Amino acid sequence: NVLVPRVSAEADYLCRRKLLMVNGMHTTLAFLTLSSGVPAGTHVPLRDDKLQPPFSDLPLVTLRTATSDDQRRLIRAWTVARILLLLFEWDMEVIKSAHGCAEDEQVVDIMIEYAMGTVERFSTADDTTGRVLGGGVAARYNGRLMPVKTFLDDSTLLRQVAPKQQQQQQEASPVQGGGAGGVPTTPQRKRRKRRDTASMVLSKTDMDLATILESVSALTDAAQRFT
Repeated sequence: NVLVPRVSAEADYLCRRKLLMVNGMHTTLAFLTLSSGVPAGTHVPLRDDKLQPPFSDLPLVTLRTATSDDQRRLIRAWTVARILLLLFEWDMEVIKSAHGCAEDEQVVDIMIEYAMGTVERFSTADDTTGRVLGGGVAARYNGRLMPVKTFLDDSTLLRQVAPKQQQQQQEASPVQGGGAGGVPTTPQRKRRKRRDTASMVLSKTDMDLATILESVSALTDAAQRFT
């Protein structure tokens, strides 16, 4: 379905969604392909920041061609990480308006379906690392991988999707910086909504934050040698 944005904020959100999920996951798969297919210590020459044969000709690893459960888990973890990043970048009301939704859960279902569907579609076409990273290896690493890791490294996210018991303890405390009488302020309500929505994403995708952090760190660390 083609979404027609009604305001510029919606258009910007939809553009960002495409960049994060389609372009971003394509880049993720390309670096996964290099990291898993090029032995450690192998020199990978670049010309004008672009891969050269035979490394540019490596067929892209996808969910269909992944050779292990670890690879498939890493792909899913990166997909969920990008959903979380998109949720934290944009106001929920803008996202709901763009999708014509009234409820947060509807938005979560739509975002998961779009992201997972995008990754699954990559399995239907052959591609290469050279084409996907044609904009430059270092440029794509810094522009499409590192922002996800930087986002996850922010301790604010860890607090906002804390274990349920810890959340309940924090919410029960009257001295958490709320308004008069412990009533949450508007910024606090927005942070709580984002935290709850992120928890919903993790639950619906059967993914935990520790796995996401591990997978994102593992690939960004492994892929750095190619830049």
